[in-house]
Amino acid sequence: MIKKLVVILTLMASLALCLFAAASCSGDGSHEHTFSEEWSFDEAEHWHAATCGHTTRKADKAKHTVSEDFVVAALPTISEAGLKTKSCTVCGAVIESEVIPAYKDDYNYTGNGTFEEPYAIRNRTDLHYIRQKDGEGVYFAICNDIDLSGAPFEPFEDFYGNLDGGNCYIYNFYSLDGNFENIGFFRQNHGVIANVKMASSDENKKCYIDVTTSFETVRCGMLVGDNYGDVHNCSLENAELKVLSQFDPGANKNLNVYIGGLVGYCSAGKIERCYSVNSNIYGKAYREGLYYSAITNLGGVVGGNNSEVSHCFAYGNSIKGVTDGAVRTDAIIRLGGVIGVIHADSSATALIGYDNSFEYEHHRTYTTMEASIGQAVGRNEGSMKFVYSKYGEEIDFAGVKGTNIYCEQIDLSHITEMPIFMEEGCWTVITDEETGEYQVAFNEKSNYKFEKTR
Repeated sequence: MIKKLVVILTLMASLALCLFAAASCSGDGSHEHTFSEEWSFDEAEHWHAATCGHTTRKADKAKHTVSEDFVVAALPTISEAGLKTKSCTVCGAVIESEVIPAYKDDYNYTGNGTFEEPYAIRNRTDLHYIRQKDGEGVYFAICNDIDLSGAPFEPFEDFYGNLDGGNCYIYNFYSLDGNFENIGFFRQNHGVIANVKMASSDENKKCYIDVTTSFETVRCGMLVGDNYGDVHNCSLENAELKVLSQFDPGANKNLNVYIGGLVGYCSAGKIERCYSVNSNIYGKAYREGLYYSAITNLGGVVGGNNSEVSHCFAYGNSIKGVTDGAVRTDAIIRLGGVIGVIHADSSATALIGYDNSFEYEHHRTYTTMEASIGQAVGRNEGSMKFVYSKYGEEIDFAGVKGTNIYCEQIDLSHITEMPIFMEEGCWTVITDEETGEYQVAFNEKSNYKFEKTR
């Protein structure tokens, strides 16, 4: 009897609660509905579901707005298919999906990977086999231009071998998934990469990177993110790089962004006889949290140098650096036509920067604002010899604290026909003018010659 009474009272209490809730939502304004910030959705619509217990209530209900283009959700490999999707631009629900077929396993292993007979790389599939065959002492040779259009190409994590690009072009490489510390066609290089041309002057043969990252230090270059090996006689034309780094590295730490047209950061090894022309390079460092610095280092060829860079030039690039973040954060921007910043105990020799354009922005209120901008080098903290630059137009530095221009403005009229200079690649020797041996001698177009050393 008692149990029956308890059940009856419980049911009556529940009924009373429901009646109260119904009465309170009857329009007299005594109850205010609350809704989730997260979207709920079905195949046709999306909405914000009620969190106040009234499950029939839906806020902001509307039909899906579907994106026009597919976005790659998973890259295909040689063994596994990938996936591309179309999603609602409002709630993110996946509306449509298509499988990206796995790459055909049609590599015939021309060559044997030796210095005398390198593995031949002729197409997109062949490039994937570098992952399987890579190693110290292994040689690869690109035999013709390679078109990577159709789907994003998964970058190489690390490279330890020897790659001769044969002065061929790799084009239509693009990366949109960049939440990595190192970003580029090769995220990290420990080997030798030479004679590779990324993109070309043809509008239909471009390369671009457009990524958002969240790391304390970010290194991005179209060819190499972080270099520990050697890069010789490589080039970038008509490309676009855009990197936003948004992160709180914690107390007593800086947020560092290094973006170079070809190489993000040279940690070790050397970069020589490389150039970058007519490319757009954009980098933004957004430091969440208080104190310490947001530092943006951008260069047409190399973002930051901690080793050795020589005989490189940059022409006609558009370079823009931005800093943003919390109040009481130092904002530092270093923009160079060839190199963004040369660190202590590092060297740069024989550089030319010509008619590159620069733009910078400091957002918020900072403790210190500093911009260092130069046609060849943004900021030099190491050793710099035979570095030449010329401005295409004056840059307004008004209101920026600590501005330094480290590159001498000189007359380049002794260099005839800049287009020929760009096409023919590099020069041999720049000697000291004070000794009477000063000259700028340009070579005819030639490949870097590999040596059997790795």
